[in-house]
Amino acid sequence: MALEDNGIKLKYWEKEKPSTLVQPKRYCIVNRCIGPGIYEVFALTTFGGAKSFRQMGELGRYFGLPMGDTQWISTTPGLMTIPHIRFGRTFPSFAFAIPCITKVEPTMLRYYTRLAPGELQRLQRYAEDKRKVCISSRKNLVL
Repeated sequence: MALEDNGIKLKYWEKEKPSTLVQPKRYCIVNRCIGPGIYEVFALTTFGGAKSFRQMGELGRYFGLPMGDTQWISTTPGLMTIPHIRFGRTFPSFAFAIPCITKVEPTMLRYYTRLAPGELQRLQRYAEDKRKVCISSRKNLVL
């Protein structure tokens, strides 16, 4: 498993039994484990198959970090994976840089791919920088 490959020890309830492999409801990037079966994750999304910047909502335009080969309006390179998956070839693909807390079934912790070294930290910095700008902007609003 990707987590174990990176030196993160999994509890017995987090380990998958080979016969229980099923497709996840939504792919995501695990940011951290909060408790038994509870994780902070970044969802992966195509923003409804948006093919242009204008087709995305404001949250998507601001908090979407491109994945893989996705060519977008900024010069921000896409998050790279190991092995290289062709994210962004059919539809632009993104990591939604607003983490959420969710229950992840132990059978879903099986990885299909993982982020290249340093990419999780880049996603974490991107999310934190965006959050700080949002908080700063709210303080400057005059009501």
